[in-house]
Amino acid sequence: MLTVVYAVPYKISVYKIKSGDNYYKISKKFNVSIPILMDWNTKVNPWLLPLGAKLYIPQPSGVLHIVKRGDTLWDIAHAYFTDIDALAEVNGIKVDGILHIGQKIFIPESLFCSVANQDGHFIWPTYGYITSGFGWRINPITHKGMEFHRGIDIGAPMGMPIFASRSGIVQLARSNGAYGLCVMIKNGKYLNAYGHLSRINVVRGEYVKRGQLIGRIGSTGRSTGPHLYFELWVYGKRYNPLHYLPRTRIMYVSHGREKPVGGAK
Repeated sequence: MLTVVYAVPYKISVYKIKSGDNYYKISKKFNVSIPILMDWNTKVNPWLLPLGAKLYIPQPSGVLHIVKRGDTLWDIAHAYFTDIDALAEVNGIKVDGILHIGQKIFIPESLFCSVANQDGHFIWPTYGYITSGFGWRINPITHKGMEFHRGIDIGAPMGMPIFASRSGIVQLARSNGAYGLCVMIKNGKYLNAYGHLSRINVVRGEYVKRGQLIGRIGSTGRSTGPHLYFELWVYGKRYNPLHYLPRTRIMYVSHGREKPVGGAK
């Protein structure tokens, strides 16, 4: 059963789960990716879809950003690595218009990472500050002694999107000790770990493309605040992700504007 709830530049439909349904079938039926289905339906167990339960399905595939105090359209474009003109057009608003607290901005999945720098094998998994680099540091929990940090920390507001830095197969998507809620994605010799998530939007065994939404920023596990812990393994050995990611000054590639769509924070 399908019921249309409302429509703006998008519509949200309610689908009641039937016998034999799974996320893969529903994803194909409505042309909505599994990560988007999971993002809209956080209370539904993807492994056990109860008969009659309701799923919210956006058309086209995409997500909503609820405007908070201080948000600008530039901030939202940054968070989704997308073009501000396209984002404004989709939502029928002006680039330099004032946003209101509680206003809903729709970001189609087709716009995700559309202006992310994709010159190399990897893109930035989230937009934020590098708060801790790869290598030796003072223990951030005890503030005593030194420890070797085997990845990088990217500080960002709670709930901000996290994207697959490289395409691959999801090897792990669950709580994982000090990592907290964690996703690991493997492609050939490369494996990426994404830790401390507040929400996981993929399932083990799923193939995800570079730039797909895989989760949301959180502070689960051994964490002192909202951020993404990002690891890169090559042939089973950890390496500094900054040696593989585009430089922070060119997270984005934009053209035709005096004010760039992206860049380092």
